[in-house]
Amino acid sequence: MNGYDTFKLFMGLKLHFSKKTYDWFKFNGKTKLNARSYENRKDRYFFDKIAKKFKTEEEVVSFFVSNLIKKNNIWIGELFELECEENYTEWKKTIQSLGYIFNEDCITIARSIVDSNLLFNDIFISKDNRHPIIMRMVLQNKIKLESFVILNSILRFKKHFDVDLEGDYVWEELSLLLEKYEPFLFLKDNSKYRNSLINKVKEYEIK
Repeated sequence: MNGYDTFKLFMGLKLHFSKKTYDWFKFNGKTKLNARSYENRKDRYFFDKIAKKFKTEEEVVSFFVSNLIKKNNIWIGELFELECEENYTEWKKTIQSLGYIFNEDCITIARSIVDSNLLFNDIFISKDNRHPIIMRMVLQNKIKLESFVILNSILRFKKHFDVDLEGDYVWEELSLLLEKYEPFLFLKDNSKYRNSLINKVKEYEIK
């Protein structure tokens, strides 16, 4: 890979995570930007540096995704800060242990339901102008973003939240992230995650 290749990946992914109308997968990462756009940038040095840092396109994409889910308008120069490297390291650990992490988060959710004497559906309901419990759990880092995305792939609550929380800027940002991040987790077959959820609901005798 060279700097221009890295530039195209970054700009396509940045568009994907920040614009509802652009789909990285549908457009195969292509944008209207060209080599001239790249050559005219004063920050192209950073793209060259990233191209040298990683061996494969997959690694570059993963590095970008791990940081764009944190900040979808990030500037390429910011990616050389220590925090961004830590984001990437943590993201790789999460993806490698996703089955275990989701199972642990299901336990956290189940315990929260039982401790509060709630029904399963209660955590997806917005009451008294407050965000639904499951949304608060991800915002407060009680469960992983990835677990939240997986839950939506199983239960498809996003469409209901979009109606119930219309105009709520916190949800609107999270809703976009939920939609844009899911394809990168490859959840077309989410049966193992569904089974984990069902097992915890049964184990904790949740209705």
